[in-house]
Amino acid sequence: TPYDAVLVGHDTKTDLAVLKISANGLTPAQLGNSDQVQLGETVCALGNPEGLSGSISMGIISGMNRKVRAKSTNFEMDCFQTDAAISPGNSGGALVNLCGQVIGITSSKYGSSTIFDGSYEGLGFAITINEALPIIQELMEQGYVGVRVRIGIQLLENENAHEDAAAHGQTLPKALDGIGVKVVKLAEDSDLRNTILKEGDWILSMNGKEVSDYDSINAAIAGMSAGDSVHCRCASIQENGTLKTYEIDFRLLEDKSGEY
Repeated sequence: TPYDAVLVGHDTKTDLAVLKISANGLTPAQLGNSDQVQLGETVCALGNPEGLSGSISMGIISGMNRKVRAKSTNFEMDCFQTDAAISPGNSGGALVNLCGQVIGITSSKYGSSTIFDGSYEGLGFAITINEALPIIQELMEQGYVGVRVRIGIQLLENENAHEDAAAHGQTLPKALDGIGVKVVKLAEDSDLRNTILKEGDWILSMNGKEVSDYDSINAAIAGMSAGDSVHCRCASIQENGTLKTYEIDFRLLEDKSGEY
């Protein structure tokens, strides 16, 4: 039976969303405790691949406590690894145990940066329900995940920036080897727009800590709140290939979207 749904809230960082429908006579799913799941336990992934509603694929829990990153945001979450088939159609569906309890939420957006490049069969991931529940609760209560901040930028991590430059026949200055992230785009509401930093420039450090990827950025602003000031050392690449460094201060934004 089709229902009209209303989006209550979503979180881009974790690829989670909450929808609300008006319906009678439905039995809510029973939630399990993902901390009690055992390696090798039989599970089923529910979904709607290619519009084939009510599809179920069976497998086992083939890995526990996998720290896995969303491919688009690099946000890390605690996941189960399973050989149950997970395709785009059942991404976001339930991963259930043989008691019918939801123990995870499948996602095609998550893949280990070290072992998964999308070419392996029988290698899928599901966010553990215990990891997802606090996020879901906040989405239900306020429509977004609180206690997060964002900078208001799109960026290239250091390694990706070097690869992008090489693909265009360019060589970056040696001073950027392993240090810095490239600013690709500034959000309209980013306080960085009130500084001299421009799109295409590099951020080398935040609060005295060198940055080169999402992990180091998160570490540099850990524990900070919206409105807090961040001190950055930045650089722009000159026409002669040298770096011109400068320093700026900007304020963090409240994150209501799950973006950076």
